[in-house]
Amino acid sequence: MTPLEFVQKLAEELDALALPDPVHAQMGDVVVDCQGTTISVLNVSEQEVPFGGNCDVIQMADIVVIAARECSDVSNDDGTTDWAAQDTVSAAMDADGQILLDWADDKMNESFYRLGRPALTFTIQGAIAFVTLTMNLPIP
Repeated sequence: MTPLEFVQKLAEELDALALPDPVHAQMGDVVVDCQGTTISVLNVSEQEVPFGGNCDVIQMADIVVIAARECSDVSNDDGTTDWAAQDTVSAAMDADGQILLDWADDKMNESFYRLGRPALTFTIQGAIAFVTLTMNLPIP
């Protein structure tokens, strides 16, 4: 399976979850400029892994998933924070993060080899709130 075929297969799984639409698979850096969920392969490396006393080489993919939601402006006209709007945005980000983390845990449990654990980052830039999941998975 090629890295692009792998990430497209993962995108199909993400499309069934309660994440922002549309879901898109790609290769390389992700630019977040509107609502949606993007999964991308950032890097592919070879890993030598011992299986039963023999050494084998597998491909590992650095994966990023970004769930981006358009959000209301969280600032008042005077530049102060609108805490009610911020609370709504934070709740949506928390829900997306939990969905992504549960999905990542499932992928890690299904994986025949693991390098590290998934990580989440939460960011608000302009009128977009996004949750970024990074993880490393073997390409079947």
